[in-house]
Amino acid sequence: MNLQLANVVSDILGDTGMAIIRAICAGEKDSQKLALLRNARCKNPPEMIAKSLHGHYRAEVLFSLKQAVASYEHYQKQIEECNREIQRLTDRFSDSSDGESSGSKREAKRNNIGFDAQPRLTRMLGVNLTEIPGVSSLTVLTIVSELGFSVDKWRNSKAFASWLGLCPGTKISGGKRLGGHTKSCKNKIAEALRLAASALHRSQTALGGYLRRLKARLGPAKAITAVAHKLAVIIYTMMKTKQGYKEMGAGYYDELHRARAVKNLEKFAKRLGFEVTPKQPVTSPCASA
Repeated sequence: MNLQLANVVSDILGDTGMAIIRAICAGEKDSQKLALLRNARCKNPPEMIAKSLHGHYRAEVLFSLKQAVASYEHYQKQIEECNREIQRLTDRFSDSSDGESSGSKREAKRNNIGFDAQPRLTRMLGVNLTEIPGVSSLTVLTIVSELGFSVDKWRNSKAFASWLGLCPGTKISGGKRLGGHTKSCKNKIAEALRLAASALHRSQTALGGYLRRLKARLGPAKAITAVAHKLAVIIYTMMKTKQGYKEMGAGYYDELHRARAVKNLEKFAKRLGFEVTPKQPVTSPCASA
């Protein structure tokens, strides 16, 4: 229709976008009247929105738009029914949290499932997995639907990460490593953890700093897989021990890397008969943790 609605609203499925689209389906073609339907929180003024709503309103295109809106609203109702059924099922499980609870974290609107699932998931698992940066209630629901409430099937976190297909490959021939690609494995939990890892690029947390450092060294794909592997290990440990997540800060892994580099430098200097004397004492983040 040559309408540039996406240029003036951040999300055409938001309040402003859908109000304008529904008015167009109802027969309104005046750009000035359509612009007045903007939500008060919309940053762009009505004049700018009106300039983006000049287009053609051919009958066949309007018919297609009405069909698309009807399909969208139908699927939204189906999703709401699914969310209500999920809520009904989660309310049936017993409490494994020993009365402990932690505050809910604010989640993005796109992750909203129609009800506050975090307290229910904490009650079911005995630990709040949404404390982990990047992990939302949808991620935890995926984990519960695939695993249940226990990770006792796996002897340790390494076996769990290997089952997810997130461990580096061990292709070796003649004592030489030929490749380290992860195995091809379609696992819903692994996909959810990769999505959670990819959302940490701007996160001012330890995992966010770890992702940014690996991206600079390995590239985005390998970095996301590595962080997803670390998320899998954290989730296994929390579900196994029922202990909460402890945030170490955005510079934790940078300091850990620095301390390791200094230690290796001291060993190398000692082999050569030298001694390294730092200008200031070097403290390992592991000691403070």
